[in-house]
Amino acid sequence: DEEEANNDQDARDAIWNFDPIKGNVVFASALHGWGFTIPTLARSLFKSKTVSLKPPLMRQYLFGDFKYNSDNGKVLMWKQSGSSGEPMFAEYALAPLWEIYEGVSQAATSAGMKSELFGDGAAMGNGINPNKKKPENTKIEATTPGMERVIAALQTGSTAPSVISPQPNNNSHLPKTPQDLQQILSRIGAGSESSIVSAVLR
Repeated sequence: DEEEANNDQDARDAIWNFDPIKGNVVFASALHGWGFTIPTLARSLFKSKTVSLKPPLMRQYLFGDFKYNSDNGKVLMWKQSGSSGEPMFAEYALAPLWEIYEGVSQAATSAGMKSELFGDGAAMGNGINPNKKKPENTKIEATTPGMERVIAALQTGSTAPSVISPQPNNNSHLPKTPQDLQQILSRIGAGSESSIVSAVLR
């Protein structure tokens, strides 16, 4: 009886434990309207052929100290000291998102605007003065320097709108060119950094 009671308690505890691998943890931005789980990230990486592991197996490695070797399709233990590269979560989830935010911020400062995405008002390392007065009617366009980083990051699969959007995205067409991206920005009327991040990640 005591063993059965312990098993019941363990089962109840397991239900209430948060575990990214199970999909009961969402990585999200309420401000910019995107979110994803480890299972959705695994499906995206498999669907885009970025990682060849099947999603049920891949998700066991996505949120841990593991690195994917794309040359041989194997997953290796990642060691903080001595390993080159980043763990899978940093490489396939965080890096593309960071690249989008940095690209949009760089575009804002390239256009003479003060970046609202970063506390110091400037994208990191772009060498542009964030205190420069913003010209009248300045807008970020798809061809503004920095936006090419956004287009490249969207192509990784892990940041595809169909994956990170909380609602299903019926438009599976990802912007591959500045013209594609400009259509999205024009259709939504995105002009500020936040609206552009929201537009490309929804």
